Amino acid sequence: MDSLTQALRGMLMLLLPEVTSAADRHPKGDMPRICALVGIEEAWRRLRPRSVPAASPCEPLRHAQRLARSVMALTDHYVNLGGLDSANLGGQA
Repeated sequence: MDSLTQALRGMLMLLLPEVTSAADRHPKGDMPRICALVGIEEAWRRLRPRSVPAASPCEPLRHAQRLARSVMALTDHYVNLGGLDSANLGGQA
């Protein structure tokens, strides 16, 4: 579980600056920008060390799931902000 968590943390560390940069190119009141900024803040919160000890043996799995959800959310935000060629993400022409 530790290697999975570290991999997800690494993905977030790569995604966060890219999504932040994409969001910064949009006007302040733009809804995709606002949603992306919320997702960015949530991802940063999930990366911070927790000061509360794990209450359950399932906590490492739950933490990995939360990190994975942030990875997915940030990739969606990146596409919504115009990153990559969103028309060809699914391998469809």
